[in-house]
Amino acid sequence: MPRSELIPIVLKAWKELPDGVHEDFHGHRIVKLPKVLLVTPRLDEWREMVHYAEVALRTGYRPPHDPIKILAFPRPEHIEVFVGAANGVRAGGPGYKHSGSIGTLEIEREEFGPSDFFLSFAQSHFIAGKGEHCLPRSLATKYAGWRKHALHDALKILHEERVSLGVPLSVLYRGSTRNKSRFHKEVIDLSKATGFNLEERFEWPDPQVTLRHPNQRSL
Repeated sequence: MPRSELIPIVLKAWKELPDGVHEDFHGHRIVKLPKVLLVTPRLDEWREMVHYAEVALRTGYRPPHDPIKILAFPRPEHIEVFVGAANGVRAGGPGYKHSGSIGTLEIEREEFGPSDFFLSFAQSHFIAGKGEHCLPRSLATKYAGWRKHALHDALKILHEERVSLGVPLSVLYRGSTRNKSRFHKEVIDLSKATGFNLEERFEWPDPQVTLRHPNQRSL
């Protein structure tokens, strides 16, 4: 199993950086928390995504643009365990490409929906359990908050840019059959913490929760 190409930067960040946000560390934006380290694009890449959305709405031209990806990594002593657990996920996906990480969030430009951008992917890179290539449940529990940390950081940036984010129900409830998934509750809490207005729409064909900025810019 190939290890993520980001692991050398991650190990260096754990060793050298204090807790907090570091806007440009070896070409990446790093958010170091006590248990989780987030690797995200630099702020200029976030702003470029917003700019492309403005161009698309003004001109109708939709330039190709890669989604914003936020990767969460565990503490150094657990990275190799996550590398092994990545053997249990689908080959070719983010978990396989970035083995050693906890999970990935992806944010993309919304083409025709009610929000400016949408959360297209929010998935762990492991299966918890006792079988071969499974992550021990104790570690799965230890790092269960990675998704909330990653989305919280993304929402702070999007709030500064005064744009909205949609979260489709297919992402909110992936792998969950509960009336209200843990992630759904986290999104509600984060909308309040970051100053977004929450709009919940469950009608088909595009049911989603939208976090809308109270002073949203006109894209």
